[in-house]
Amino acid sequence: MKHPLDHEISHRLGGNFQSLLESISNLGGFYFQARNRSGGLGKMVHQFSPIMEKDSDKAFDPDNRIEIAIDSIVAAHSGLAGCQPAGAPAIDLEFREYPAGVSFHEFPGISEIGAIQKLTDSFHSKSIPSRQVVEWREEFSPCRDMCPCCEKRAEGRVEQTRSHPLFTILEEARTHQTHLEFRLLSDHVDLATRLTVETLATGDGFIILTGAYANCAAHIDMRFVHAMAIDVEELDGSPYSTLRIFDMFGNLNFQIMSEDPADATIWHQICEASRKMR
Repeated sequence: MKHPLDHEISHRLGGNFQSLLESISNLGGFYFQARNRSGGLGKMVHQFSPIMEKDSDKAFDPDNRIEIAIDSIVAAHSGLAGCQPAGAPAIDLEFREYPAGVSFHEFPGISEIGAIQKLTDSFHSKSIPSRQVVEWREEFSPCRDMCPCCEKRAEGRVEQTRSHPLFTILEEARTHQTHLEFRLLSDHVDLATRLTVETLATGDGFIILTGAYANCAAHIDMRFVHAMAIDVEELDGSPYSTLRIFDMFGNLNFQIMSEDPADATIWHQICEASRKMR
């Protein structure tokens, strides 16, 4: 029986989540997006190839640098995406702390046409009004109110996003076409991609960037850019500049790396200049 995809209706997918991921791997490429409390990161994945060891609760895809915590999935839904790429058939893996999430979007040119519809028909459990799914997700939103001091600082970052050192660092990388490794981290997913910043914008308190050839994109919620740590670290015998982004609850949400160790000095200088201007 067909369960046609629609904006108003979502389809809850039943069965084993490991089997669902294995089935996704048989359907070609997708636009893969991961989200944590502080933002999101997405990229084109031409072949999702997860490795699921018998005694592990993780699904690893080393070629695409994806790790998903299978035991943390609480549900899976299919439907038409309301965000970018808007209107595309998508599968959303739901986790215990919304907006934590992982999505597979059909994308022209890399996805098998009708792939999400095929999975929906194979794993369909029941249909639910999309607005009820939104309400259901709110039950999983962690109750973590900011203290008044953190809230005031968050409002300041939203109002002055373009003067924040993080925006300046990313603008410096865009101007000099610096090759970066961009990584989103969370308990439920770990996703990394190499990118060269092509476009950089701000809106509604977010920094929004796309990589060259539009094959990846990220958005960072400035409300949760509470602290940054900059270091030079050694990886496989080579020094890298590393910038880590933390929220006010102590969570490491993003990591940005450059193969040029001199970038760490530049990033420190940008932060220092920003402090002096306050």
